Amino acid sequence: MEREIVMGGIGGQGVQLATKILATALNRENRSVMHFAAFGGTMRGGNVECTVVTGTEALAAPPIIPSAWMVISMHPNTVPVVAAKARPGGLFVINTTLITEPTELEGVNVVEIPASRIAGEIDNTQGGAMVLLGAICQATGLVSVEQLVEGLKELTPPYRQKTIPRNTQAFEAGDAFAREHLANFQHQAWALAAA
Repeated sequence: MEREIVMGGIGGQGVQLATKILATALNRENRSVMHFAAFGGTMRGGNVECTVVTGTEALAAPPIIPSAWMVISMHPNTVPVVAAKARPGGLFVINTTLITEPTELEGVNVVEIPASRIAGEIDNTQGGAMVLLGAICQATGLVSVEQLVEGLKELTPPYRQKTIPRNTQAFEAGDAFAREHLANFQHQAWALAAA
């Protein structure tokens, strides 16, 4: 069984780091993983799109894919591109703090998470991607929040170690949001693999 996750945002939102952490966490849970990032030449504010493909066995799909099980948009600029990759029956996760226009896709389940607002509430304005990742991983069972934290520790260079507690708190805030608002979520990542 394979799962494809596409996350879009703009430079400075932490999309690349979040997807690298996700890939590392999945690998730590013995999943096969591929990661690919595409971004414009603008340092801050340019569009960023990252893809993670993971599975219970060796992967057949390359990290450039036409459609995905889950697509995530952190910023309104990326909604059209990311939404076009949503697979029928899949998930379209949006950061409702920044994406305020109603978003509906026929045959796709829209999941609304106010990630940037939650990040601001914990005094981590750049932690929205981590909040969203913590929430959606808790809701779907894609990977444990504990493994996200371990992946964060593994990827954080020595000179950035002081960011680990803030990003851990962001994962935990997303986890708490999901436990409160997405407790009966029906789209489990590995439900068929366990059956």
